[in-house]
Amino acid sequence: MRPQFMQRTLRNMTTISEPLLNIHLSMEKTAAREGSGFHVELHPPENVRVARENVRGASFTKAVTTPLPQPKLVVTSPTALRLIQDPAPNDNATLSDDAKKALTNLIAGTGPIEGLAHCYAGHQFGHFSGQLGDGAAILLGGTGKWEAQLKGAGLTAFSRTADGRKVLRSTLREFLASEHMHALSIPTTRAGGVAVSSTETVLRDVFYDGNAQHEPCATVLRIAQTFVRFGSFELFKPIDATTGRAGPSATLPLDVQRSTLRAMLTFVQREYYDIHGQDDDLEGSTHRFLHALTQRTAALVAKWQSVGFCHGVLNTDNMSIVGDTLDYGPFGFMEYFDAGHICNTSDNSGRYAYDNQPEICKWNCHMLVNQWTLLFNDTVLADLHALVDATFDATYQSEFTTLVERKLGLPRHDPDTNAALVASFWATLTDTHADFTCVFRALSGVSAVDGASTDGVLQTLVEVSHSLAQAQEAAQPPVSPAQLAHLKDLLATQPHVARRYGFNQEVNACIYDAYFRWDGTL
Repeated sequence: MRPQFMQRTLRNMTTISEPLLNIHLSMEKTAAREGSGFHVELHPPENVRVARENVRGASFTKAVTTPLPQPKLVVTSPTALRLIQDPAPNDNATLSDDAKKALTNLIAGTGPIEGLAHCYAGHQFGHFSGQLGDGAAILLGGTGKWEAQLKGAGLTAFSRTADGRKVLRSTLREFLASEHMHALSIPTTRAGGVAVSSTETVLRDVFYDGNAQHEPCATVLRIAQTFVRFGSFELFKPIDATTGRAGPSATLPLDVQRSTLRAMLTFVQREYYDIHGQDDDLEGSTHRFLHALTQRTAALVAKWQSVGFCHGVLNTDNMSIVGDTLDYGPFGFMEYFDAGHICNTSDNSGRYAYDNQPEICKWNCHMLVNQWTLLFNDTVLADLHALVDATFDATYQSEFTTLVERKLGLPRHDPDTNAALVASFWATLTDTHADFTCVFRALSGVSAVDGASTDGVLQTLVEVSHSLAQAQEAAQPPVSPAQLAHLKDLLATQPHVARRYGFNQEVNACIYDAYFRWDGTL
């Protein structure tokens, strides 16, 4: 039971139809549709699985799945799948054997299936990296208001030195996180299901310690309103003064860049924000769009902070243009509370630490505004930057305060008292390093009518807090004194090399401060 294909000759567009699943996907239901400004490359090379340094003048290029050999269906999310099924089945409907086989083949990329890989650029760890793109993900198409994408589906034009594969461990992590975040009412991409190969494996070094192991290849079916991200608008960025890199379409004639960027921006405003500005009032519609996007982004990160979610790699290419949680890579949920918690082992400077997430998301909004220099003068751009600052800060503070007050069960009629209680609660978390989730669960055991209930709750709170030994271990700096001395010397003699590894004067000062705090716990 393989997905059936209908090839469109005009733009090399594919429509996928699988009647057994009520899934009918078309590229005309995605950002790759005609007239969106997100152009599909008209003449892709014959071998679309070869990495290319620059895909110029296109937001999408042809991609073909590399099917998983002998696939097995691991898990599905019926509620996520219903988003792309038309008509959607009943809540209690079960898949027939033939339908299950068809779904397995769809998720495994059996066919192979022709789709599209998205070209985007991005700022990674604060520096512009030039062209990035879907290195392991292939867009299958869309239906209604949803798009479907396969992650781990094989090599694309943007795979660079990678193999285009994902493993069962990482795909299951993404599946569980996507559906869990949705259950928590946190805006997110969804996961329809996971398939695994019975025979194909790839080498992965899980802890980057030289102990690579073979792991089974797997794919996950991602579902989202759109996979357009902030980095989608960075294709036209001129050469960056720091990295020397430029967007892949930065060498197009300026009038082509300007008209394409305008079309992309107008499409996003109309399609995902229902903003229909006049052709001669792009400034006004962009103000409304940016205000809404900034609100969504600030509210999103407030929700993350309220549950201890750490994204791990908040580069501009991982920021959804509709304010959804996008890209579940080195993410984690904080256990013992630490405002400086880093879930990404490659984040040496702590740029994406838990406490930094709000400011980083705001910074990313500013980077998006910077991509519109082709469309607006300096005065308008300054107004847009000011809008980001004002809107983000106000939205984040309001949303985060509301969420924490709800979790603590505080009435909203006395904001000053609530603010003092929340500040005290946060200070206690900082001092005790209590388990972030377990604390809230324990506090739910406090009875409003039975004062004796607090004794049991206090005992639980002690049990979920750090012991002295744990506090000492947690406070230990990330590098040894000898390593720190070497890094300091590198910073003095070859600062450009040190910066390449995320080490600068600020990081140096933070590590020294960590040593002083560590000494204080011994």
